[in-house]
Amino acid sequence: MAVFPSPEWLDNYVEALNSDPEFSRSTKGWVWVILFIVEEDGSKRSPGFLVEVADGVCRRHKYYVDAGSVNSPYRLWGPRQAWLDLIQGRINPTKALGQGRIHVSANQATLGRFVETAKTLLSCLAAVQSDT
Repeated sequence: MAVFPSPEWLDNYVEALNSDPEFSRSTKGWVWVILFIVEEDGSKRSPGFLVEVADGVCRRHKYYVDAGSVNSPYRLWGPRQAWLDLIQGRINPTKALGQGRIHVSANQATLGRFVETAKTLLSCLAAVQSDT
């Protein structure tokens, strides 16, 4: 089991994404660079990770000790506890997004399509065995 978030955990997450048929379907034909930011309580740093998706497959990924200043056209961010609740299945992606526990930032022209993909990206979190 890998600690969330960490480079090892990210490797496992990418494996889960690439083996999920819904992820492949929802990202087919797109090239997206998506940044996930974990806001830590009382910390000046926000760890996170970047995934590059091309035509239904995560082709590249990178972990950041502090992702706060990393640029990406698509972002998902929220407090650590919200991410842990998703990973542990205590909240579903639709609820996390709808209640504003996880936030989405995307180009307005593609926001509708991205929100559906964001739900799939968040659903795959629960597929990764995590040590919190």
